[in-house]
Amino acid sequence: MCRPFQRTLALYGVLISLLCLMLSGCATVNIETAGGSLSTDRTQDLSVLNSKAPELSDKEVISLPQPAHLAAFDFNAAILAGSSTTSKSEPARVAVPHTSANLYDVVSVYWGSDRKFEIRPLVDARTGRITTGAISTISPPGSERGSSLALGRARITIPKIAREKGDIKRPWQITFLNYTFYRQSEDPRKHFTLGKLERMDETDFILNVNRHLSKAQRFAGEAFVFVHGFNINFEDALYRTAQIAYDLEFDGVPYLYSWPSKAQKSGYLYDRDSADRARKYFLEFLELVAKKTNAKRIHIIAHSLGARPLVEALNQASQTPKRIKDLKLGEIILAAPDIDRDVFEDIASVITRSGTGTTLYAADNDRPLQISRLLARGKPRAGEVTKTGPMIIKNIDTIDVSDAGTDAFLSLHHNTYADSSHLLADMRLLFSKGLRPPSKRSALFKMKKLPQGTYWKFAKN
Repeated sequence: MCRPFQRTLALYGVLISLLCLMLSGCATVNIETAGGSLSTDRTQDLSVLNSKAPELSDKEVISLPQPAHLAAFDFNAAILAGSSTTSKSEPARVAVPHTSANLYDVVSVYWGSDRKFEIRPLVDARTGRITTGAISTISPPGSERGSSLALGRARITIPKIAREKGDIKRPWQITFLNYTFYRQSEDPRKHFTLGKLERMDETDFILNVNRHLSKAQRFAGEAFVFVHGFNINFEDALYRTAQIAYDLEFDGVPYLYSWPSKAQKSGYLYDRDSADRARKYFLEFLELVAKKTNAKRIHIIAHSLGARPLVEALNQASQTPKRIKDLKLGEIILAAPDIDRDVFEDIASVITRSGTGTTLYAADNDRPLQISRLLARGKPRAGEVTKTGPMIIKNIDTIDVSDAGTDAFLSLHHNTYADSSHLLADMRLLFSKGLRPPSKRSALFKMKKLPQGTYWKFAKN
């Protein structure tokens, strides 16, 4: 095949990728993790109530709309009771309503962020008085950059209805050219919802984290930190973190680190700069979790641009060997990392020395990474599988997951790591047993050899 024809085919491939991105943003009937599409005005869905629990007296508790037959059930008391209403077999679930027909579970996600938070007084819906307390209920932040590390906790409801692992059910809507014609109402019986969002000072944050950690059985003493990628708002990042914890049956502490994404497909350059800037705050967050909570091992899942603050933070910490050791890092999972291959190769040894093991999920059909390569004037990304194969780095298990995602025509194939039940099962085995090589975790991972080394490829059959 002549080179001009090859270049023409490559150009057509990029144009098709751009078209897919545009189409997926122009007409939407179902919300998964698309940033910027959710309203932060929750006044119709949430009401502020006073808590009767002694540890949260005089502080805000938000109640969800109740189904009629659960009207007598005190959802807030169940939330505050923690695992006292949860059986030992319940995975990663806090405050399961104790009814004859449990319709939704609740996952607590602890978060850190360098987004800018607006401080607004909250008014009690019943008394009209401003509520106060060290633990304050807030609205989700936007895309503006903050100047300090914020901490808090979110309560995410997950409906107990038939759903595929990896699926985040949200109200469907009809949107065209960024105008929403119709949006379905939220219902915790059907959708992932944000039941409560709190901002905490460091003391309350550590207190509540350790209380959560003390109840862990399946993953006792363990935590994971999820660092989201490009084009995602704060609320959707919380849903993704909760979904991963729930589907992994992870009863340790799930953390989200959320850097200021623009949550727009046109905001890539802003997101890239925000991710790079977040390294200082992310390292501060990691050190707080490692040194001041009771966690014995902390796993990392970094997606897309979220790999950038991770590798930069590890590079900074590695200047002092004790500092990197004190982070107590376990498994490090890099899902579709959006980093220049040459840069990644230069810093890879820092990553592999930081944890007990490193896994890289790569694909040849990841549309956002293809666009990123175009913006980088053709420089491949670390999470791509090119014609010469994926990145193969010593002490990193690279897995080609191109065939693990959906076959849908408009799929961007960028969230396969969390959408695929096979990869969720793989992450669970990594966290629980640390099995290596990947073929020991699943027969679907086939070993492949190239002149530069060995990698594994997900094969459906």
